[in-house]
Amino acid sequence: MTEGHDSILRLPDGTKVGLAVYGDPAGLPVLAFHGTPASRLMYRKGDAAARKLGLKLIATDRPGYGLSPIDRNGTLASRTALHVAVADTLGLDRFALVGISGGSPYAAALASRLADRVTALALVSPMGPVADYVAAGLPRLPLLQRRFFLNLSQRGWLVKPGAALGVAAFRAAPRAFAHAFKGALGGDDSRILSDPGVLDGLIEMTREALRSGAAGAVADFRIYGQPWAIDYQAISSPATIWAGTADKVVPVPVCAYLAQRIPRGRLITVPGGAHFWILEHVSEVLARVRTMTDTAQVSPVEPGAASGVIRPAPNSIPDLP
Repeated sequence: MTEGHDSILRLPDGTKVGLAVYGDPAGLPVLAFHGTPASRLMYRKGDAAARKLGLKLIATDRPGYGLSPIDRNGTLASRTALHVAVADTLGLDRFALVGISGGSPYAAALASRLADRVTALALVSPMGPVADYVAAGLPRLPLLQRRFFLNLSQRGWLVKPGAALGVAAFRAAPRAFAHAFKGALGGDDSRILSDPGVLDGLIEMTREALRSGAAGAVADFRIYGQPWAIDYQAISSPATIWAGTADKVVPVPVCAYLAQRIPRGRLITVPGGAHFWILEHVSEVLARVRTMTDTAQVSPVEPGAASGVIRPAPNSIPDLP
């Protein structure tokens, strides 16, 4: 692995994993998981802030994205084992974790699996455990979200043709596709993505994500809609979960449910925050990662101890408009 350049990590079993390193090459290691569909390039924007904070961002491509080949019939458990192998192969003894949007399930699962090695967990606009939320009998989600995550996503024969058409449309006219996506989101997301530099970055990241087609995204959505079977109680690191109240991409109540399950989880709501608010607040999120890591061993944080933290009762979810 060469700092500052895209590369392919070969695991002991021969599996190839695409990755990129940003920030301080000698800094605190942070394994960073991208959204859906996205790629390791999602974390390029955090390079300067990570360097300033003494963080080494190691951003991997999940199977089917960028430089990583697809894993047929992959599951959250099998991909967690893959990420354990990544950490072991890189020689990471102690490290932090960041998951943005669709990268959050993988970050949370790895935090549970390698609890004694994880110093901090940061989940931004996270995809939460929809199936577990529904099974718990919590307030109903909007019909469209329920049908997509719990029904449509589990029917590959229906999803794959539409996903292939989407890939073809993007490849034929990436800028027009990006503008249509921005318009569909509306609100603050539209404003954020109207910045030419941000939009160009989104196009480049998506082009790399779809290098091998839509298989990565199809697999991700299938995994998201299944029970996660994560032992949340095993997560011992401090954790911060950010949820924008105006997020139209992930089910916001499920973000709160995810925060509730993590023993030292702190849910921070971002008033009016849309899904891509992170693009304007990368420095703040990474600074929080640094702070959580630096203070974790000195003064352990009790669950829900800080102001601004929402700790739901066992069978309730905060009111997030």
